[in-house]
This record gives sequence, C-alpha cells and structure tokens, in this order.
Amino acid sequence: MSACQRVNERFATSLFPLLGKNDLVWVHDYQLILVGEYLRRLGWKGKVGFFLHIPFPSPDVFEILPWARDLLNGLLEYDLLGFHTQRYRQNFVDVMDREVGGIWNDPH
Repeated sequence: MSACQRVNERFATSLFPLLGKNDLVWVHDYQLILVGEYLRRLGWKGKVGFFLHIPFPSPDVFEILPWARDLLNGLLEYDLLGFHTQRYRQNFVDVMDREVGGIWNDPH
C-alpha cells in the first residue's frame, strides 16, 4: 500500500464513525482522491462528492499513469464529480469512454 493510499484510508477511517445517516461528504483535490473508495469499503452508503482542483488529463496522458486504473476506480465511487472547466470534464468523459466503453451513464 502506498503512502497516498494509507493517508486516504486513514482519513476515511477517521471520518466514518462521525457520519450521520443523512450527511453528505465532500472531498477536495487529488491528495484525497481515494477517500470515497475507502468510505464505501467501510460501508458508507450516503452521498459522496469530489472536486478536482487541478486539470484532469487527456486519455493519452491518463493511460500512461502506472496507477491510472486505481484512480479511475476510486473516482467511480463518488456520486458527483466536479471539474474546473468543461475541457477537464470532457477529458474525464473521454477517459471513461476509452476505459469502460459506453457502459457508464454521463448525465450531461
């Protein structure tokens, strides 16, 4: 387990017992990108959102990341994702299309 994974797991483990039934969790930025996944593993069924404060890479850049699949799996645990610009959002959509084909639901 990487240091990033350990930190994200620790955040989720610390947060989980504090959550109420109707709470909303909102996670900010890449350092905590896996918190949503760890919350789900702990059994959190409530809403979780994530906002990325840096550009989301194009598919050609994303696919060369050695942990690309882990990041994508982590992002898919969120109920809502936010990006700074339409271009960064489109990069995410393009990555999803390339990685999982047309089996996901883009609400826009």
